[in-house]
Amino acid sequence: MFGTVTYVRRRMKNQANDIRYPLDEFLGIRKGIRYSSLVLRNVSQLGSMMVYRHVSQAIDCLTSWRMSHQNVQQLVVKTGELIQAKSTHESRYDGIITKKKVPYLYLEGDGVKINGQKKQSLEVHRFQVCEGARKSGTARR
Repeated sequence: MFGTVTYVRRRMKNQANDIRYPLDEFLGIRKGIRYSSLVLRNVSQLGSMMVYRHVSQAIDCLTSWRMSHQNVQQLVVKTGELIQAKSTHESRYDGIITKKKVPYLYLEGDGVKINGQKKQSLEVHRFQVCEGARKSGTARR
């Protein structure tokens, strides 16, 4: 949140003529998004606690760039859509169909609730599943 960052990137094309930007993929920069993930998170967090005009004034005072209250609202809505899309579909689990028996199954879960305006809230859950420990040298993993 401390200013504009300019960088140079390369466009790469594979044999199937698919165009990719490896640096953008590595940094997690999405196409058409002007603000970083940290800015999106901070603006959304402030937008859930304050009036959008006050968030705009806080950004104007604390950073070297300006943001209108309409832009704050758009970012809050866009961030909510991104979180909702990410939480409802995980493509890495699409191909898993078979079940297997394991001697130990460890489940760990965590959640956070983000309060929004007008008694709306967003809940984000994270779960981790482990099938036990395996011996790798002298340390357990």
